[in-house]
Amino acid sequence: VQATAEDGQTDFYTLPVGIRTVRVTNTQFLINNKPFYFHGVNKHEDADVSDTRGQQNQTQY
Repeated sequence: VQATAEDGQTDFYTLPVGIRTVRVTNTQFLINNKPFYFHGVNKHEDADVSDTRGQQNQTQY
């Protein structure tokens, strides 16, 4: 990711990643034969979209 400010300053973040295999079993999602645990799924960042539960259910969580 690279970001450049109006004054020309640039900031960047590099993360080397090597994905060789992706596999799904009945109970796991595996990347390179290691379990991958999802965090923060089911949330949309668009304010007018909310999430898949809907606005009416937001207060109970």
